[in-house]
Amino acid sequence: PQIVSDGSGGAIIVWEDLRNGLVHDIYAQRINSSGIAQWAADGVPICTSVGAQRNPMIVADGTGGAIITWQDTQAGHKVYAQRVNSNGIVQWTSNGVPLCPGSTNQRDPQIIADGSGGAIVMWIDNRTGVNENDVYAQRITGDGNLMWSEFGLPVCAIYRRQQIASIAPDGSGGAIIAWTDDRDTVSLPLTSDVYAQRVNSNGTLLWASNGVPIAIGPGNQKAPQILVQAGGGAIIVWDDTRNGSNNRDIYAQRIGPTGSILWSNNGIPICDAPNNQDWQRIISDGNGGAIISWEDERSGGNNRHIYAQRIDADGSIQWATNGIAISNAPGYKSFSQLLLIGMDDVVFTWGDERLSSSDRNIYAQQINKNGQLGLVTDVVNENQIPVFFELFQNYPNPFNPTTKISWQSQVGSHQVLKVFDVLGKEVVTLVDEYKPAGSYEVEFNASSAAVGLSSGVYFYRLQADGFVQTRKLMLIK
Repeated sequence: PQIVSDGSGGAIIVWEDLRNGLVHDIYAQRINSSGIAQWAADGVPICTSVGAQRNPMIVADGTGGAIITWQDTQAGHKVYAQRVNSNGIVQWTSNGVPLCPGSTNQRDPQIIADGSGGAIVMWIDNRTGVNENDVYAQRITGDGNLMWSEFGLPVCAIYRRQQIASIAPDGSGGAIIAWTDDRDTVSLPLTSDVYAQRVNSNGTLLWASNGVPIAIGPGNQKAPQILVQAGGGAIIVWDDTRNGSNNRDIYAQRIGPTGSILWSNNGIPICDAPNNQDWQRIISDGNGGAIISWEDERSGGNNRHIYAQRIDADGSIQWATNGIAISNAPGYKSFSQLLLIGMDDVVFTWGDERLSSSDRNIYAQQINKNGQLGLVTDVVNENQIPVFFELFQNYPNPFNPTTKISWQSQVGSHQVLKVFDVLGKEVVTLVDEYKPAGSYEVEFNASSAAVGLSSGVYFYRLQADGFVQTRKLMLIK
């Protein structure tokens, strides 16, 4: 199953289904915030055509429905898509629209919303030869019309294999795509690198032909994951065997909106501890950097643990060298995922075999942006006094009309938090009082009667015990 928000506190879920025999079909269901199914009992059929439909992926369409893509064998291996509205009624051709009507095989589709009611779908394509996989993409409108080349846009179609790809929206209606690439193999066996490309909403490739090299060092670089940055750049993370074929490590690189490499050549080590680290995942830290998680075998044996690291926008490691153990209980852990909660906390979840190898359960853990495990709230906790002053970036940003501003102070002091316009004129005082050491958060409402601001850039400033820090926030109406 795959899941996406319905925009109203509920969700739409899609899955593979064998109810019609031993051939996989695609079904979906919408559930509201009270846990009540909204569509037909046991879901609505998205595709029940002949052949097998596998690997469904889903994005919200912005109006309470969803766009779903899958790999389909009704006419060879093809990529299809279908839109379902908020009432569970399919909107396009029965059993879906083919995104590439050619005769070659397409597989492993990935999908993102295009911000205009449609979607961009990427897939792996072997039209140039059975053993020559390429990366293609297509944009489809909310009406089911294909926007780019009839047979798909070649994102990378260079000699040898491109595979294990991922896609993320670039924030401007286009996409950033990263993939594993064998083009630089000098002699067999094949060696893999990581390349990336940006495509705009019109289907124009914005970076170098066939992609920009993200990591082309010794060993294999595989399975890139993408976190898009403001302005169209990205932080990309992958697993890497440059330190030995049996020693996968985690590396990351930041790339600018024009395709320029911003960190050290071939990436920064996130974790190069002994043994294997893989199954990397990445999310924003809410402040221009990233939080990266992975599954880690540094303890050896059958132990596989969950670790994480925070890295800022300049490529500086923020937590302990080689990461913080989210869970190092004995046993094997797998299929880990992470989610940013608000602007401070990350929640991890994973399958866990600490009780026995035949007994997999689900566990979860929380960590805040300072690397502290467990629940951290906005009230003072005597066991978790901050060790330094910091004013955090407001969230959300841009905002309309409310946003939250948080900060921490290592000692008690009189604290003043104010908002100013671009001319330096004071807009409002949010805090002007003594506060003990701790972590705090206030809500700023730009539409309140006392403020009533128009769209634009503003600044907020914290003064506390000689500490002064200012950050920028943007109001969009």
